Amino acid sequence: MTKLRFAVIGTGHISSTHIDAIRNCENAELAAIMSHDNTRAEMFAGKYNVKAYSDIDELLADNEIDIVDIVSYHDLHVEYALKAVKNKKHVIIEKPIGIHIEHIDELIEEAKKNNVKVTVISQHRLDEAFIRAKSRIEAGELGKILFVNVDLIQNRSENYYMASPWRTQLEKAGGGVLMMNAVHLIDVLLWMLGDVKSVYGKIENIKHKIDVEDTASALIKFKNNAVVSLHASNSASYNHPFRVMIYGEKKSLMIEYGKVIEINNQKNTNMLTRLKNAAVRRLPVRMSKSRMYKTGSIAEQINIFADSIVNNKENSLATALDGKKALEVILAVYKSSKSGREININR
Repeated sequence: MTKLRFAVIGTGHISSTHIDAIRNCENAELAAIMSHDNTRAEMFAGKYNVKAYSDIDELLADNEIDIVDIVSYHDLHVEYALKAVKNKKHVIIEKPIGIHIEHIDELIEEAKKNNVKVTVISQHRLDEAFIRAKSRIEAGELGKILFVNVDLIQNRSENYYMASPWRTQLEKAGGGVLMMNAVHLIDVLLWMLGDVKSVYGKIENIKHKIDVEDTASALIKFKNNAVVSLHASNSASYNHPFRVMIYGEKKSLMIEYGKVIEINNQKNTNMLTRLKNAAVRRLPVRMSKSRMYKTGSIAEQINIFADSIVNNKENSLATALDGKKALEVILAVYKSSKSGREININR
């Protein structure tokens, strides 16, 4: 059986998740580790009995490497990915794809030119709850999507930032809660609803004294006329599962990290039922019992990506273009917050 040889670039917190996923992937084999800190590179390489690199060009000159998995600082993602595809390596990029739009189109073209694949980690596309929601939206079961409300409320202590100080640095991270966390849900919204028309947003630092935002709100208008209200914060005193409320003309869905609650509009029921529900629940809707579905993982995405290469399948995962679209939305929020204006996204 063909084993794709992986090199992981970066030795931060998330690298262990990627390394474990690769080592447990049927079609994969961990072959190298790279870190700018040669001591860390040697330490990780020794732990896993693989090659150690501290220079990107030396790593990419290794003809035994098939795939590079980039989990380094955000500002290096596109630079490293572009070099990798020019060296005919397949690429996995931990989200976000980068912090600037520049060179992403070049990355897309070079990957096509060199016949290699690129994916951006977006494991929530593999959540069965979102897969089913997307399918039902496309089938028209919910009717026209009118409004979507997204809440991502988390607690991130000082230790979270101090354990990886680069997370607080705008030049390396590119942003805070939007770049680090909400990018996952922004990607899922684009996947389900299509392209964005405009963004109006505001970012703040409510709790943490850092260079990047710990709280953000945005009103996102899609080209299909759906409107999304997004609220994300790392400044809460607790962690709450993310919640996505999808309001359709016929039906609505509430998704909470794998749990789905279906809400039926009362206009589709008779008057007696509507009065009964109003008396009991004092709500203009009828809610069904919730149900849990499988959630996606980084390991699952890496497995699917490796399988698509070994068996020459079309890449069904988030692409570099998908990563660019999510980044455009985030950058539009930042621009809107700074200017106080609604920002159009021309695509």
